[in-house]
Amino acid sequence: MEFVSASKLIADSLCPYRAKNEKFKKNESTMFGSSVDAGITAVLNGIRQYEEVDFNENFAKAAAEEKLDVTPQLIDRANKAYNTFRDAADGWLNIDGMSIVCVQSDDGEAEYFNKKFFEIPVGKDWGLRGAFDFVDFYRNEKEQNVLRIVDWKTGNSEADDLQLKLYALAGWIKYSKGYNIDVVETRFFYLEQNGKSPAQYWNKESLVAVLAFVEEKAKTYLNRKEFPKTPNKYCSYCPFQNDCSECKALTAEAPKLPEIETTKENLPSIITEIDRLEIIKNLVDKALDSLKYARNKLLLEAKDEGIKIGDKIYYAKEIPNRYIYDLAPIFTQTQELIGRPPFEIMELSNKEFDALVSATTDKVVKKALRQLKADHRTLKSSSVRVTSKPAEAIKAIENNSEEGADE
Repeated sequence: MEFVSASKLIADSLCPYRAKNEKFKKNESTMFGSSVDAGITAVLNGIRQYEEVDFNENFAKAAAEEKLDVTPQLIDRANKAYNTFRDAADGWLNIDGMSIVCVQSDDGEAEYFNKKFFEIPVGKDWGLRGAFDFVDFYRNEKEQNVLRIVDWKTGNSEADDLQLKLYALAGWIKYSKGYNIDVVETRFFYLEQNGKSPAQYWNKESLVAVLAFVEEKAKTYLNRKEFPKTPNKYCSYCPFQNDCSECKALTAEAPKLPEIETTKENLPSIITEIDRLEIIKNLVDKALDSLKYARNKLLLEAKDEGIKIGDKIYYAKEIPNRYIYDLAPIFTQTQELIGRPPFEIMELSNKEFDALVSATTDKVVKKALRQLKADHRTLKSSSVRVTSKPAEAIKAIENNSEEGADE
């Protein structure tokens, strides 16, 4: 009996070569996601026992075990993710401890790396493996018994729906023996993207089609003898891209404007060409971002002196894009400066505050207002502006200055 997971099937459908050869490596994103999962799991187990459990304490414990460098920004991200979950748990999810079936597949058939997993036979020689983040039961407005499977996601990437299909099938097979199930509901819950995604609903009839779909994917994966390198939209994140002949062939020459007539018959060709160009764009964007980061870092370190390359001197300057303003002291001190409540800046923005400064005739107060704004802001984001000047022009200016000094 061989068991397949959603992640393996998804990876194999994108690029069999990468799916076979890439080894899992922890990074900050995966460790952060695991730590948030651990905190939410602890809270859910507390709900089952009707006990209050501290998310932050369990998140910190898991992060320490993962050896994750926990910064204030990361703690803020974790708390925002948890608050999104908490609002849903008390709201539309309406979690009842008595209705929870499992959390992190704690009723699973197998254990790996000190974690529980379900392992559910489907065919004679293959089955499904995975871990349900959260499963519960509820009655819908049609008086149907709904098995609900929710998968928490951190980060901003969109997950593949194949995972939900596999989970729906696995949930039906695993729990229909002990529960009366009319409908299976599956959904992703994006903790850092305002919560839920659209739910998918499955009954016995629709799951027959899911079984056929998943079985085809599983058989292809398990019986594969060749592992071709297949370009796809994730090539820019692949550790093998520098040695990949397909990737190199794809980007060997600049893309040309396709001459495809805009007709319904040509739609498949148009979609194929879009997919091809998006792969190239992702690869180029990643390389460009990496090179720009290196350039900006070196030029910023050089400060006002710049760096001479060939016949030019290059400079970089950090340009603030956005600030976070501490409104309370600004409002209070502005009121003291202008002698009245500054109602026009109840919702502070650059435009409103600058308009107030412009309307102030007292030069001393005007200067104080500008300083007040600068003192109570935190840089949220910035960009780097790179400029260059001909080296010969710089040299001429320096020579002129030296001649003037001699005279």
